[in-house]
Amino acid sequence: MSPTWPLTLLSTVTFDDDAQPGHTLVTVRWATHDANPTEQATFDMSHPSMQMGWMGTFMQLQAFLATS
Repeated sequence: MSPTWPLTLLSTVTFDDDAQPGHTLVTVRWATHDANPTEQATFDMSHPSMQMGWMGTFMQLQAFLATS
């Protein structure tokens, strides 16, 4: 992890009914808390990587749930 990664983050996860019956929409929001400008810039530049990581995790979950 980058030495300039923010020390404190706020993660908010919400679960909502999806338009398709029996499906759930999961929204993950991640924000820095008390970050200095360098930490904030590091966090902001990492969005594409974080998005890929979260999407990969949810794709694995979806595949697992499909076999259950």
